[in-house]
Amino acid sequence: MNTYAQIVNGSQSYFGFLNFNFQDGQMKISVARGVKPATKWTVDLDEISELSTDEYLGAKRIVFFVGNTEYIFLATGVGVTEFLEDNLYEQA
Repeated sequence: MNTYAQIVNGSQSYFGFLNFNFQDGQMKISVARGVKPATKWTVDLDEISELSTDEYLGAKRIVFFVGNTEYIFLATGVGVTEFLEDNLYEQA
């Protein structure tokens, strides 16, 4: 699936349109470009903390941390947040 997301680690931040999928207890996140984007981030679902869902400017938002890195996903399509919630909350 694809959605807008922000990944913040200290003073470093990435914001953009990302592709994500779930496989073997991990969430793989990559920059959405080209036919086969290279994986940029791999999140071990067992390491997720502070998982929450809220609204931001009228759109659903899912936020979680892995260590000091904050992951923020914004709803930008039908079923995106539901897919994220089904996979993330199942592991939490």
